[in-house]
Amino acid sequence: MSKTDRLTHYTYDAFVPEKFMPWMRFEESPPHWQPGENYPHLTSMAQKHDHARALRDVLGVTRPILLDALDGACQRAYGSMPNMTWIFTRSGVPVYKSSWTDANSVQNAVEYFLDASLRRKEKERLVPFQVERVDYRNSDQEKFYQGLERNGPKAVREFREAGV
Repeated sequence: MSKTDRLTHYTYDAFVPEKFMPWMRFEESPPHWQPGENYPHLTSMAQKHDHARALRDVLGVTRPILLDALDGACQRAYGSMPNMTWIFTRSGVPVYKSSWTDANSVQNAVEYFLDASLRRKEKERLVPFQVERVDYRNSDQEKFYQGLERNGPKAVREFREAGV
């Protein structure tokens, strides 16, 4: 799997540490759009393209970004979680699925699959099998709310009202 073989399905996330860690340094963050709740509910594909371009530009994403339909059909087909990560082979076979994007978990998976690819090239006979495991991520509520504030006060209010 080369860098050019990977696609990003845009919902709103990116998971390469050097790409998303700048967003965790809130005082250094690049400015965002200011109109009504910085990233409002999507009502058109043009707006979705604009949001994806903003993600690309702010985070410096260099891989292709694939947009889902406005109704989120692809996201629903693959689990409906807001921050999932899937890794597919070039032939479309899913080889990694995470219900929540975590940079360390994704990096571990990518390194594993790159290593497996090298081992295959060296003619090692590999047989696939499935694994289920539980990974852990840091849950820093203060940073979470700082990130949520990027979307605007309405986003913070609605999240708090949801009691999540």
